[in-house]
Amino acid sequence: MIFASSTGFRRRVMAFVFTGIVCTALAILASTPLRAQAPPAPPEDCTPGQLVDFCTAIPSDLPPGRGFLLDKGIYRTFDAPGAALTTVYDINNRGQMVGTYVDAAGPTSGGFTHGFLLEDGVFTTIDVPGIDVPGPLETEIFGINDRGQMVGTYRDAGGITRGFLLDDGVFTTIAPEAASETVLFGINNRGQILGGYIDGAGARVSFVLDGDDFTTFAFPGASRTAAFDIDDRGRIVGFYMDSVGPGHGFLLDRGEFTTIDIPDESGPRPTQVLDLNTRGQMVGLFIDAQGILTAFLRDRKGVVTEIAHPDATPPSGAPSPFGTIPFGINKHSQIVGAFR
Repeated sequence: MIFASSTGFRRRVMAFVFTGIVCTALAILASTPLRAQAPPAPPEDCTPGQLVDFCTAIPSDLPPGRGFLLDKGIYRTFDAPGAALTTVYDINNRGQMVGTYVDAAGPTSGGFTHGFLLEDGVFTTIDVPGIDVPGPLETEIFGINDRGQMVGTYRDAGGITRGFLLDDGVFTTIAPEAASETVLFGINNRGQILGGYIDGAGARVSFVLDGDDFTTFAFPGASRTAAFDIDDRGRIVGFYMDSVGPGHGFLLDRGEFTTIDIPDESGPRPTQVLDLNTRGQMVGLFIDAQGILTAFLRDRKGVVTEIAHPDATPPSGAPSPFGTIPFGINKHSQIVGAFR
């Protein structure tokens, strides 16, 4: 069920054109990664967010998390220089990739989180500029469309998580009036934006912003609905939680929800669908019968293929700091994500 919300939303334009820090000597198809240095004692407090947590410390005893592109069965690996974590969240049909990397030597226990654009092998750092404080703000970029419009989230000077749209070099903060936190997860080629926010009662709410039309939605009877991507046909994928098990994937198409659970020999498994393309292919995660978090590609006929980067350490259970996560897929079936 979908329903229109009467809640208003705010748009705050930041009259800044971003300054890209172009790093040309990145370790694409890198060999041995450097281990992250233990971050210094944090000089400031960091309040964890409910939607996105900029405060989580990167363990110094683990190898860095690394980004990847899977194209026609061939993996390419990406590492931002000196980063303790590199994650590729989305790829558009032009092959432009966006994501985030974490510099462990940041001002809090979580390091400093930067957004990036990766194009033709070149990383460009993209951070929301500070208004009331000097320097950039911690930023994550989750989505990019074929027009180069990007959406994501940033942590403002007060520690609040806010959503943003970056269009032609201009950042615009987008947040429902009732939101205490907002994240924008995806944007399609029609300019429709998918996001989530925390309302005044502390509930998580998913929404679509289409021009000035703001619509919230929830899987019927679910205790929680989280949406992660929207395609050019307006179809939405994500997961929901109910009284049965830890979660189910879903597809929302023209107002109708369909549950997407990956099956195995023991029956349907807990599933999260993270992205889909216009060919009906989906990527995401499920927990197998042994309790292992497993990445998958599902085609439009329901055929499932497991995804595992050859350099990833197999996870020993769920949750685990190891394994492969596929976050995005474009119409060319190119898949991006992260592994450790």
